[in-house]
Amino acid sequence: MKTRPKRIWAICLMLIVVPLMSVALSSYLLITGNMPEALELTLYNLSIMFLLPCALIFCSVMLFLGKPNSHRYVLSLSIAYFGLLIYQNIYLFQIENLPEETISKITSNIIRTVIELLLVIWVVFSNKTKEFLSEDNSPR
Repeated sequence: MKTRPKRIWAICLMLIVVPLMSVALSSYLLITGNMPEALELTLYNLSIMFLLPCALIFCSVMLFLGKPNSHRYVLSLSIAYFGLLIYQNIYLFQIENLPEETISKITSNIIRTVIELLLVIWVVFSNKTKEFLSEDNSPR
């Protein structure tokens, strides 16, 4: 039985906490009625807002448990989740007359999100992860 690499501990923690915060904030805004009017709350928007982070959390737990092929689901969902966050932040640059402080915050959000996505890619494609997820070594 192989031990779980530290990189899987770290990435799974990140992939559980970040989407969990997203779901918590979205739920809070929805329950309190403070959702910005610019957001059109359609069934599609609500499903993306809640199902994508929840699926990422679930698949991250499966990766942590060493389930075969879970790394593929984590990678796919991470690209979708973090890709949408990057797109959303880039879209905000289209707003005219943004204060310099806001531009700085958006830029730092984009950089942080790209780093998070690169970390996921690094962990998923690392040899240690492949060894851990090989069927004869992973804990059940």
